[in-house]
Amino acid sequence: MGKLQGIPQMRELLRSVGAQDHARLLGSLQLAGAVGVIVGLAFAPIGIAASAGLLLYYAGAVAAHLRAGHALRQVLLPLPLVLLSAAALWLRIATI
Repeated sequence: MGKLQGIPQMRELLRSVGAQDHARLLGSLQLAGAVGVIVGLAFAPIGIAASAGLLLYYAGAVAAHLRAGHALRQVLLPLPLVLLSAAALWLRIATI
């Protein structure tokens, strides 16, 4: 939500990875993914697509931090979300 709200810390973080012009788009993708995962509890294809999208989103966040040369702490910050997205995707596929 910080990307959509324009929180100063989030703006600075996005600026450091070169994504400052895409804050609202990135925030919207995150929100759509979260809603999609919830809707996916009732309709599997939406949940699978949303989980896969979030997995790619957060993997991209890790890559952006690596590319920007950030400290390991910042690089690893989105890693739990990568793992959570992967688990949601795997569980949704496994329960079809």
